Amino acid sequence: MRLKRTLHHRWGLARFAALGALALLAACNSEPGTGPLPEPLPATGNVLGGSVRDLGGDAVAGVVVTAEPLIDGIASSVKARLAAAARGEDVSAADEPAKAAGTRHAAVTTAEGWFAFTDLEPGAYVLTTDARDHLAGHATAMLPVQQAAALAETTFVDIALVPTGTFHGTAALQNAMNYQSTVVYCEGTSYVAVTNADGDFVMRDVPAGSYTLNATHTGWLDQSTPGTIAAAGDSVEVSPLFLPRENNMPPVVSITSPTVGGVVTQWVANFDAAASDPDGSIVLYEWDLQDDGIFDFNSDISPAISFNLTAEGIGARRAKIRVTDNRGAIGLAVVNYTVIEDIHVSTATGNDANPGSATAPLATVTMGLNMAVAAGSPLVLVAAGTYNENVPLHSNVSIIGGFSPVTWERTNGDRSILAALSPAFLQSGVAGASYTGLHFQAPSASGPGTPSIGLWLGSCVDLQFVDCAFSSASGATGTVGNTGNAGSTGLAGGNGQSGATNGSGGGNGGSGGGGAATGGAGGLGGYTGPGFAGNAGSSGATPGSGGFYASSCGALAGNGVTGGNGANGGNGANGSGAVSTVGLISGGFWLAANSSSGFAGAGGQSGAGGGGGGGGFDQTIFCSGDRGGGGGGGGGGGGGCSPTCPTSNGPPPGLSLLSSTSRGAPPPDY
Repeated sequence: MRLKRTLHHRWGLARFAALGALALLAACNSEPGTGPLPEPLPATGNVLGGSVRDLGGDAVAGVVVTAEPLIDGIASSVKARLAAAARGEDVSAADEPAKAAGTRHAAVTTAEGWFAFTDLEPGAYVLTTDARDHLAGHATAMLPVQQAAALAETTFVDIALVPTGTFHGTAALQNAMNYQSTVVYCEGTSYVAVTNADGDFVMRDVPAGSYTLNATHTGWLDQSTPGTIAAAGDSVEVSPLFLPRENNMPPVVSITSPTVGGVVTQWVANFDAAASDPDGSIVLYEWDLQDDGIFDFNSDISPAISFNLTAEGIGARRAKIRVTDNRGAIGLAVVNYTVIEDIHVSTATGNDANPGSATAPLATVTMGLNMAVAAGSPLVLVAAGTYNENVPLHSNVSIIGGFSPVTWERTNGDRSILAALSPAFLQSGVAGASYTGLHFQAPSASGPGTPSIGLWLGSCVDLQFVDCAFSSASGATGTVGNTGNAGSTGLAGGNGQSGATNGSGGGNGGSGGGGAATGGAGGLGGYTGPGFAGNAGSSGATPGSGGFYASSCGALAGNGVTGGNGANGGNGANGSGAVSTVGLISGGFWLAANSSSGFAGAGGQSGAGGGGGGGGFDQTIFCSGDRGGGGGGGGGGGGGCSPTCPTSNGPPPGLSLLSSTSRGAPPPDY
């Protein structure tokens, strides 16, 4: 009979008033949480109490009552025996495994037959009595989970003492010569026996009633048989039990995190494993993080866990995982690892082969971030200095720079320089991290049309920058402009002036039409033949022809010839770099400062034609000239190309040349 009531404190005082003056066995109070219920009742917590009566309903005093948890339907003392058998230990001594379990609680009934236990954990319990005159009894109870600030809740169980009997039989093992240490127990009770080498077992002082007897032995399949004790002193032989050999293949497991010899931080240590079962499925994962025999975590779903190891301290550790398949076989794996406080990086004193501790830091920030991700660390500490590397940022891993590599202390304003190797290194998809005491520095642009960006973030969220600096370098030189077009052909020069009377010098050449250059000096006149050619005009190609002598009067100057092409124009000049490294905020967006445009090339120079030579002729004295005049100077050539001609491949005035773009830092509140 089982009765459960919820008691207020005052009700408990009245209900158990009769217990106040009764003497209780001192041994029952030797362990916390065991022994009869004290007065007054506790205000909160689970209480398991009840009475022990004989078949006539009378109270029985001095009966030892034990309470122990039922784990998966098996009493903890039986569990202890099974575990001892699995370890190959001697389980023939009935009390040793139960004592080792440390979960059995004992109380002794008062003169009125009352017993009580306090401060028991929630869950199922089995209660067993040990009385004189071959009387015994047992019962089960379920203690509820207490709600916060709940009043004391007492569960009552009445145990009736009945006559006892004995079960005996045999349990054989397939393909075995020795049948010793098979554990046989009555399901749902703490009544248990162990076989000898011949497989014989005897289970005494079992209260009258019907039971299911289970036999179990590591490496063999469990078997069961029914049994009933009908009267006092019955000795019942149960059907023989034959345990088939367990042919189940054990599961296989390997630890994937941390890696062998790996590092975890004491703040957040991630453990994971890969497991499989060749002929079944994994039903239980258990972690022993200190390899001390105590499993700290279990799950029937996944081996992945995260633990805070601050209580364990830093240093070398070893973890073990145990996996169990659906038929009870187990697989084990261990890994040696090291617990550190945080990931440390120092370009001056570090080495990427180090564990990343304060005394043995890493050398690169990239390695520090990679180790932080693997170790589950949320933080990387970086000593002051310059780190020439493209640092790939990671989500949920923060960086603090500017530390002393000796004391690992920092002052606001101290920074570590992350000098990127690529002038436009994109960081994409980073989230949930903060960066303190860092200087993000970009190199100069690598070629025409490429930018230099201090920090480029894309599709990033929830990032925070504190006491950081950002800088870019100069943009790249623009490409050289195209060669200017040639000047247009100059017009023919005018006739040269007549030579001086009775003289040998020719007159000056005429100017070239449309040209910008001046004519050349006249040549010497001829005496009996043509005069000398005049000089070419500036940038001209061909001088004019000389005058000529004639036997008759009226010798005239020769005509000038067409001027040659002018020389090519000069190349355009490069645009200037950005005048600002800060940029500006416009419409809520940061705009980098840009460079100026390139300059146009200079115009081509003009060509000039040669002027005609002057003839010897004097209009006042008819036929008085004695020789032909010299060739006149060259006339001006055609005009060169103006500054509006296409002379370079840069953008038109007013547009930016991206080749010299320089990206600067945003304002402090960006």
